Amino acid sequence: MSAQFHVHWPPLGMALVLALVAFWLNQEARRPLPVDDPSFDLTPDFKIVNFDATTFGVDGKPRHNLIATHLSHIEPDDSTEMIAPRYRTFNPEYPVVITSKRALLLGASTVHFLGSVHVVRKNPGDAPLLMDTEHLVVHPDLDSMNTEKFVTLRQGKSITTAGGGLTADQTTKQIVLVGGVRGIYEAKKH
Repeated sequence: MSAQFHVHWPPLGMALVLALVAFWLNQEARRPLPVDDPSFDLTPDFKIVNFDATTFGVDGKPRHNLIATHLSHIEPDDSTEMIAPRYRTFNPEYPVVITSKRALLLGASTVHFLGSVHVVRKNPGDAPLLMDTEHLVVHPDLDSMNTEKFVTLRQGKSITTAGGGLTADQTTKQIVLVGGVRGIYEAKKH
């Protein structure tokens, strides 16, 4: 007894055409835009000199303040570049000030501080915590920041370095250092 199979070609052909179209669309989506594409214009659509903005909490009290000497907005990718930014939190317990050479605001909730980033976090009754790095990503709505670059922390005569960066969360009051952590700690006098 021999079994005979009958192949239905139209559905198989449609599946093959669909797979080819999906492959082609995937390749088109991955292709980068050419640099000289006139539809991707990096000319700012507006600029602001001496930019100053403050966000407020639901209680009406100020939460954050961001100032910059120059701000430029780029329409195609909705990015904003700031020169000489200064970011400040109004946390009464641990206020933070961040400065850098420039910053990029990508979307509405992430700020990338770039070049000579310096952070000062005041500590009541203790020396301020100072941090230096080259790139720092700040999430103001989450009260957190992180970097994957080399970072130096100083407090009084204590100094700590981390080669792989850090993650800091103001809500949980935790700082996690990553990669090649080294430190010298000053003993507190009682």
